[in-house]
Amino acid sequence: MTTSTMPSPVLQKPLKLSCIQLASGADKAANLLHAREKVLEAAKAGANLVVLPECFNSPYGCDYFPSYAETLLPLAALG
Repeated sequence: MTTSTMPSPVLQKPLKLSCIQLASGADKAANLLHAREKVLEAAKAGANLVVLPECFNSPYGCDYFPSYAETLLPLAALG
């Protein structure tokens, strides 16, 4: 087995990662505002990458997904 002492070409500089844990409720607008505040707080603390929970804008559970889902537009509609 050969090991290399050369740095990884993927990360050329340090990366500060922030993982945010949120308690989301039924109010989608409040959930989004709270997530925004936490992302801004992490960025001000130096985070280069911020990760939110998979269901940060709604209560957790498959029954909630249809009513809290976001509509994605085709790329042509953005142009």
